[in-house]
Amino acid sequence: MDYRDIIESRYDRKAWQELLHDIFRSRVTFWSAPSAVHANSRLAKKALNLGKISLADGESIAIYEIELTDNVDIERNRRGIRDMLTTDWRNMGYAGAFMFCYRQNESVLRFSYVSESWSFADDGTYKKDSTDTRRFTYLLGEGHRSRTAIQQFEGLKKSNLSLKDLTKAFSVDAVSDMFFDDYKQQYEDIIAFITGKRMVKVSNKWEERIVGKPNETIFSEFRVFADPEKAIRDYVKKLMGRLVFLQFLQKKGWLGVPVNAKWGDGNREFIQHLFEKTNDKDNFVDNVLEPLFNDINSEREGDIASSAVGKDIRVPYLNGGLFEPDAADAVDFPLPAKYMKSMLDFFASYNFTIDENDPDDAEVGVDPEMLGRIFENLLEDNKDKGAFYTPKEIVSYMCRESLIAYLQTDIEKEEQKEAIRQFVTTHKFVEHLPGDTLEMLKNVKICDPAIGSGAFPMGLLKELFLCRVALEGFDQKKAAEIKKHIIQQNIYGVDIERGAVDTARLRFWLALIVDEETPEALPNLDFKIMQGNSLLESFHGIDLSNILGAQANNQLRIIFDDESCAQEILLKSLRDFYGCSDATLKKQLRTRINAQLRDLIRTRITKGEIQNEIDSLTAQNDKFFLWHTWFSDVFSNGGFDIVIGNPPYVQLQNNAGELAKIYEDCGYESFARTGDIYCLFYERGWQLLKNNGHLCFITSNKWMRAGYGEKTRGFFAKKTDPMLLIDFAGVKIFESATVDTNILLFEKGENKHKTICAVTNKQNKDSVKNLSVFVQQQHS
Repeated sequence: MDYRDIIESRYDRKAWQELLHDIFRSRVTFWSAPSAVHANSRLAKKALNLGKISLADGESIAIYEIELTDNVDIERNRRGIRDMLTTDWRNMGYAGAFMFCYRQNESVLRFSYVSESWSFADDGTYKKDSTDTRRFTYLLGEGHRSRTAIQQFEGLKKSNLSLKDLTKAFSVDAVSDMFFDDYKQQYEDIIAFITGKRMVKVSNKWEERIVGKPNETIFSEFRVFADPEKAIRDYVKKLMGRLVFLQFLQKKGWLGVPVNAKWGDGNREFIQHLFEKTNDKDNFVDNVLEPLFNDINSEREGDIASSAVGKDIRVPYLNGGLFEPDAADAVDFPLPAKYMKSMLDFFASYNFTIDENDPDDAEVGVDPEMLGRIFENLLEDNKDKGAFYTPKEIVSYMCRESLIAYLQTDIEKEEQKEAIRQFVTTHKFVEHLPGDTLEMLKNVKICDPAIGSGAFPMGLLKELFLCRVALEGFDQKKAAEIKKHIIQQNIYGVDIERGAVDTARLRFWLALIVDEETPEALPNLDFKIMQGNSLLESFHGIDLSNILGAQANNQLRIIFDDESCAQEILLKSLRDFYGCSDATLKKQLRTRINAQLRDLIRTRITKGEIQNEIDSLTAQNDKFFLWHTWFSDVFSNGGFDIVIGNPPYVQLQNNAGELAKIYEDCGYESFARTGDIYCLFYERGWQLLKNNGHLCFITSNKWMRAGYGEKTRGFFAKKTDPMLLIDFAGVKIFESATVDTNILLFEKGENKHKTICAVTNKQNKDSVKNLSVFVQQQHS
């Protein structure tokens, strides 16, 4: 049976009944007369029970058809739609339900599987974890790609047709794995073609192997860089990242919009069609994509696209920085057509969903979080740097606990503390919530000093957004304004890897775009999400933390000498940069800021032998990070309220003690030559906090028992108030890491000796899916 015609068409009950019959055969039963089911009239015009499926393991699921109301905001009512018929199918003893959700005035179909939370037990059986419902949805119908759904449904047909098999068919993780593997293959094929080398895994270690001759035409273009092969890898990564971003943009209907049409009416396969129409496909990057990138980065009259991109069409000006040309963009990149066609066909086969998925309510497709996974797993050298992708459930739990701890600061009444916890976990206003909660949410300052691809700041963006919407109300325009305020005023991040910074910024921009009805210039994140070495605020041993003087920001005391003038000029340039949306002026300001930075550093460093190094320094570098300069607005008010993250795990004695030599004389109390770099991040995080601020990290748990952890344990006991400690003893948290981990939440304040402790083990390994319940049950 050909599933494609059914899946890619408007919803037709009879056709879908035939499809389900083909998959489940005699196990599916449709009632001769569908029965009406009571549903929330605000969400649904009508709901019908169509039948049931009796699975091989004795479980059954119901089948519903739901016509949604015309004006309900589906994204903002996910939970309501998910739970709309839960009472009905539970009362009839079903394990879950299929839901066909549609509207008469739309061609899209939302085909959902709703169930309680199930997982694998140690004996291989399937067990219920929780009565909380979860929903997984395929977005189907006209204009939506069906490859994933077809593959999953065909796999389901060949399975044993148990509840476990059904859950697997709607698994977001399975789709993510498939997409990542395909993406990695595309990347490696291009790199192998250009460099003649490919990474292969040998005994759990990645090694570079020569697989052919390099393509001299392209390779020679990159010989102007100090490390041509790294420059090639970085260029291909950025090119593919830009193309992924454009897949999300065309999903919004913002590319190739006819001149007289409204935003949203663009070509949803614009990039693929551009390639098809191009005559010189081998030069598609230079002749078509780069003009498109330039359009998106430039203000144009009426947003009219350049002639190389198309005639009488519009593409948005988005600013932001992703499409700003850098040195690598100046090279010619004649990539043979077969590689570009393969990549664009690969993208076209997946459904891109622009809103980041929730662990309990997800679209089965590629969401922006995938960008993080790509960055943190694509290049295996990230593992050598101790960078690992943090599971979404862990991120969500840590973000909520950090926010709860912040809002509970100085709160004495237990009823108010409990109200705060209920509010943050449910995003609903509750009695006894302190009156200044909204103001605290608006003013919180949050930092991830090892931001990676932005998982934790993105998690807190979501939590802050949902909390503020609960207090301020929701409409489309306000949603975008709230998110923009959070990104511009609440969240900061640093990472030593430029690729991490690019990816994190990209995810923030996509988070804004999802709520925009029409394109608007994206905020400047150059001095909010930055590249730098978080552990050093010095250069060649010279302290640079006070480079702006004791009174930073607008309170700088002007003394009429060269240094104080340079300080004031730098601060003014930064203020001008934040408000700038003109790409040309922004480039000039960035150049000016870098020059002013070098002038200020020269006032501190007079050693002649390192003046040449200073001449090449920029604000974004991998040598140090000027916390008190770039984030002076935070430190003029005492520091951050929340520091959160998953810092790298790297032993300081690796590579003949290279890292130990760098950090030995930097004044860290927790430093031990045999120690690990994450211990220094704990101490740096403490330094960044204001008094009574909160830090929440997930790290290796070796500091708890190893000899090198003695100084770290002493530091925690003397200088912090450890509030929560979860030890994942023997439970594997990171997919690609064997290290045992823990979560620690502490306050920068006097130790009250009231730490809540919980320990997981292999018997309760599934507790990570609902940590809040587990901690309440297990803490000692």
